[in-house]
Amino acid sequence: MLIAGIMGLIFDYMPENYTYWSISLAILTSILGAILIGYYNATSAARHQGVTPTYLHLFLVIGLFITNSIWGPPSFLIDFSRELLYFVFLQFGVYLYTKKNHHK
Repeated sequence: MLIAGIMGLIFDYMPENYTYWSISLAILTSILGAILIGYYNATSAARHQGVTPTYLHLFLVIGLFITNSIWGPPSFLIDFSRELLYFVFLQFGVYLYTKKNHHK
C-alpha cells in the first residue's frame, strides 16, 4: 500500500511537462518496492524452518495475474510479462538476502 501511495503521489503532483520523469520515477519505485518486499519475505522465512519465500511469491504473482486478467484490460501478454517481472524482482530481493547472509 505504501508503494502504491508513493506512486500515486508521484503521478498527482508532478507537472505535466515532466510526464516521462514521473513515469520513470514511479516504475523505479515499484521495482525497488518489489525488491524490498522480496528481501523482507526472505528475512521472515529465515526465522521459520522449512519455509521458502518462493511459494509465497508464486502465490502472490499468480493471484495478481488472475485479478489483472479478470478485471483488467484484456492483454494476456502484457499481464504475463508484468507478473513475471514482479516475480523476478521479488526473487532478486531473496537473492540479495541470501547473498548478504551467506557470507556471515
